[in-house]
This record gives sequence, C-alpha cells and structure tokens, in this order.
Amino acid sequence: MPDPSVILSTESEQLKKPPVVTIGLIAWLRENLFSTWYNTVFTIVGIYILYLAIPPFFQWAILDAVWSGEDRTVCEWYDENKVKYKAGACWLLIKVYFNFFTYGFYPDELQWRVNLSFIILAVAIAKIIKDKFTLHWSSSG
Repeated sequence: MPDPSVILSTESEQLKKPPVVTIGLIAWLRENLFSTWYNTVFTIVGIYILYLAIPPFFQWAILDAVWSGEDRTVCEWYDENKVKYKAGACWLLIKVYFNFFTYGFYPDELQWRVNLSFIILAVAIAKIIKDKFTLHWSSSG
C-alpha cells in the first residue's frame, strides 16, 4: 500500500498555479515597457509616433523613390504653373556618386589601398566576433 503522504504531496503539487512568466518576450515587455503606468503611457505614445512616422518615410524612401535615370532632373519636375515637384528619395545620386562617397578625392589608381583596408577591417571584425562567439558558447556549456 502506498504511503498516504506521497499521495497528498503529489495532489498538492498538481493543484499549484503555474509560475508567472519571468523569461521570454512577454516578461521582457512587462518589465521594460509596461512596468509602471507612465512607462505604459510612454510606450503607447512611442508606438503612435512610429505609426505616424514610418509609413510616410516608407512612401518617400521606397515607393516614390527614383531608382534609375540619366541625371538628377529625373528626381524633380515642374507642372504647367512652373511649380517644382520632387519625387521621393533620389537613389540615382547614390548610384552615380557611390565612387566619390567611398573614396572621396583619392586617386583612381590608388583606390586598391582603400579596398584592402576595408577587407582587413572586415576580417578583423569577423575574427573578433568569432572569438567572442566561441568564448561565449564554450564557457556556457
């Protein structure tokens, strides 16, 4: 015959409420964004500001943007009343002036030096990230 104390302890363990979520996304949201009434207000106001700002930016940067053309005149036009209108972002200028943005006034025949510097920087950053990643995973296991 089983011990009655064992039966009672298992029944009381089954009747306990589940623990409050203290890890994960919900816990992070509760702790950082909704911990007090004023944090809740700031969170809602911040979300509303993002709601107002992101769609017009997306419209300007992606939907109304000029992606191709010959010169910057494709990024603006005039109506019959000589009123100047501009399109969205003029990504054409980024494409045209990319070499200048990257190298500035550096001579064309020496731009390989800048490219080599970028490659060395990328390899160094990759090594640092790899070392930190492997150190983190080797010490946590």
